[in-house]
Amino acid sequence: MRAMLRRMSVANGAALVRDQLGLRAARRDDLEELQLGHLVDEMALAAGMPAPTLALIDNKACNVAVFGERSGATIVVTRGVLD
Repeated sequence: MRAMLRRMSVANGAALVRDQLGLRAARRDDLEELQLGHLVDEMALAAGMPAPTLALIDNKACNVAVFGERSGATIVVTRGVLD
């Protein structure tokens, strides 16, 4: 998966990666997704790092991926992890 993300990101930019993977922001009306967002923010604060962007994929599989560096990092979580 890492090689695919790298190729897509280099060739087409972050917007295409987001569209190809079906990434979306956490829903404000979903308590579990809000809690995950707060957890990510708190861990970044405790580590003294900028908070990464949180993106979700509506998929039953249990997967997590991180790409980017420091201020441009994105954490991708499938909905299956939360369920």
